[in-house]
Amino acid sequence: MSPLPKSRAERGISSRVDQLLKLQPDPEELHLLGRELYVFFPDGSGRSKLPPLLDRTLKSPTTARNWNSVLKLLEIAEDLESSAASR
Repeated sequence: MSPLPKSRAERGISSRVDQLLKLQPDPEELHLLGRELYVFFPDGSGRSKLPPLLDRTLKSPTTARNWNSVLKLLEIAEDLESSAASR
């Protein structure tokens, strides 16, 4: 038996993501690109009912980052990579 995780389809993730995309809670917008689910919270995520719905529908804990945080993490990673390359 392989120690590697089963495919998304074997774990039932594809059907749960399909369920989630069908919900399209208002006013949030959901966009699935590859393995990532992008969510636009026009009113902010603090009062949204979507985050707990994500966990329940996907049957998996989720985590989120706002776009500014993602860009800062990218900047840090690029700085670390360039400093390692210059050694």
